[in-house]
Amino acid sequence: MPLDWPGVFELPSRNKLNVIDYLPQEIFSSLARATVRAGQNKVDQVSPEGWFGVLLNDSLVKALLFRLNLNGQDIADKLKKYEVKGENHSLTVSLSSEVKIALIQGVASAWSTNDLPLSVDFLAPLIHHSSLVKEIIYDLGAKEEQFAAVANWFHINRHLAKTYKQMRDLAQFKPSSNMDRAYTAKATPFLNHYAHDLTLAAKNNQLPLCVARQKELSQILDAWSAGRLGIILVGSAGVGKTSLVYGLAQLMVEENVPSFLQDKRLVEVDVPSLIGGVSPEEAQANLERIIVEVNQAGNIILFFDQVDKIAGLTVGEEQSLDLSDILANALQRGALRCITTASMENYRKYIAERSLGANLAKIDVTEPDDQQLMIMAEHWASYWEKRWGVVFTYAALETAKMVSGRYTTEPAQPTRLLGVLEGSARLALRQPGVRLVSEAVVREYASKEFGVPIEQVGREESEMLLNLEEIIHKRLIGQEEAVNMVAASLRRARVELRDTNKPIANFLFLGPTGVGKTELAKTLAEVYFGDEEAMIRLDMSEYQLLGSVNKMIGHDEEAGYLTEAVRQHPFSLILLDEIEKAHSDILNLFLQVFDDGRLTDAQGRTIDFSNTIIIATSNAGAPYIMEAVQQGVDFNAIRQHIIDNELVQVMRPELINRFDGIVVFRPLTMEDMVAITNLQLQKIGRQLAEKNINFEVTEQGLAYLAKAGYDPKFGARPLRRLLQDTINNVLAEKLLAKELKRRDTVIINEDGQIEIRSAQQL
Repeated sequence: MPLDWPGVFELPSRNKLNVIDYLPQEIFSSLARATVRAGQNKVDQVSPEGWFGVLLNDSLVKALLFRLNLNGQDIADKLKKYEVKGENHSLTVSLSSEVKIALIQGVASAWSTNDLPLSVDFLAPLIHHSSLVKEIIYDLGAKEEQFAAVANWFHINRHLAKTYKQMRDLAQFKPSSNMDRAYTAKATPFLNHYAHDLTLAAKNNQLPLCVARQKELSQILDAWSAGRLGIILVGSAGVGKTSLVYGLAQLMVEENVPSFLQDKRLVEVDVPSLIGGVSPEEAQANLERIIVEVNQAGNIILFFDQVDKIAGLTVGEEQSLDLSDILANALQRGALRCITTASMENYRKYIAERSLGANLAKIDVTEPDDQQLMIMAEHWASYWEKRWGVVFTYAALETAKMVSGRYTTEPAQPTRLLGVLEGSARLALRQPGVRLVSEAVVREYASKEFGVPIEQVGREESEMLLNLEEIIHKRLIGQEEAVNMVAASLRRARVELRDTNKPIANFLFLGPTGVGKTELAKTLAEVYFGDEEAMIRLDMSEYQLLGSVNKMIGHDEEAGYLTEAVRQHPFSLILLDEIEKAHSDILNLFLQVFDDGRLTDAQGRTIDFSNTIIIATSNAGAPYIMEAVQQGVDFNAIRQHIIDNELVQVMRPELINRFDGIVVFRPLTMEDMVAITNLQLQKIGRQLAEKNINFEVTEQGLAYLAKAGYDPKFGARPLRRLLQDTINNVLAEKLLAKELKRRDTVIINEDGQIEIRSAQQL
């Protein structure tokens, strides 16, 4: 194909189409106005900017701008600032080559959707050929490809309306009973008791449209055309297997199917009611009676959802007959045509090796790609708009796709995406006035649904993130390097400046016992995930044996501790205590997690770690740290020595290099201990305040408890037991004995003991 105008002109007539013949009237009108405006500005050509500015007044273009949360007047004002003024007094104004190309591209874009062009089809090509317009819309928060996508959405809406009308018109010729048009089919009263007619439901517009699944629908029709009588759709829950069957029913109503499927009924058998509450013998008799009726009727295709439910149901003790074998035998005899579904796991377990599996053509149904997802989102958004009176912006659809892919893993797409869209629409229904489903609404819904901060960062949260170090230090004393590093990682994660296919952050905390490694992990869980309990804690000393991998990721039918915990709570902080004690096979697992952000468990499920923060702790080099600090060695030198000499003895270099940060915690000083003791006593004071009891701590008492609660080997850990024994236990006894009442004051004296000052009687 030639890429220049002279080459195009030299093409034979049969290879050329005049796009002018396909332009809608509003395009002619807008070009005429753009031409007049160019003449007024004394320029001899209509530029992309000139035509784009005129199109802003088109009603359909205004609707597109609304979907993109853009103001047409803002664009017009910016364009006017750069409007070209010429000195050409000629009366002739022509279209620039860029505008001509945009005309061709706009028509081609509409044709790619099997539709006639709309005014919105020409916006993206004009943006592409104008760096000025591209910069303006980018400055206002939009992109060229979004204009093309929303234009496609408009065609989808037209297609939906057209399809429903066609189905309504064609349905007039479809029987409303179980008869075919020739009235040669026989009645199926027993089948009707256990089944639901999907073609009748499609005729009455009771089934959702199946979209962006042309490949799989073609595979179904091709398999039947090739002589296979049975088909099984295999895929994860939520991937759209049932939707494909609904799409088949709609094609049958439209009679957009091969002749052997025309004038046929697609009937779903209710498997639970067929086999539920009856003996195996009765279930066998029920299935056989259905097969006889279907064979006699001659116009029925059966649908068995989750066909694996009938596998393994046997009749008789010796030489037992599996219920699935009855269906397989019927297919072998040519007694019926059917379509079935099963998950991949159940297909392998119950179908593949049985005779039924040999009689079913397997069609894999996988998750849709990004383009298919957006088409599905646009279709369903249009459906909810008509049903509930809400209005979706395009950013809402994009955000829903993003959060459904990043913050949840089950069920499969597109069900996750559609769930986010529907939930967001229901949230918008509570709004007064225009029920707008915007990006902010989707983020608000997803934040509540998934329990993570997905909303746009507001002013209050911005201040919190910028002052994160100060907030962390309200719970953790000292350890500036560790606090600074984790605070920086949280800020990057919150504004999504990170690799979203990997964990949010992964750190290795080194240092002696009791210096704040676990406390910082708890603080991090509370700050980022909203609850310090959002933490999965593993004592890696329990994973020292060769078979520890099975304990971690599961085996056979048993779920693994880590994979199941993350699957159920994907937004968590994972704390790996004393990681150096784990078996090398376990450490290899975490190499994969750090690189890919996922693990596959024993059941074949992919577990997503991309929404976790992983912190590993180790006591490697702890004795050296204590000794070097006492000798006054520079702490940076201590840190480098630990990494270069101590850490490599317990951990492979490739794992060490995978950590985002390696933090060496300093031993606690007595000044640190005083501050830590004060924090713990403040917590006791808040608990007493809830009971209307006052609390005072003397400086001498604070110093006494800090000194008594410190151990060079265990850091601040003995302090908790000390406060429990000398403070909390005594308070509990006095409360129970009624020796401590409202308005009384608890005082920690210079010996760290409790004194009570009774309140005056009122």
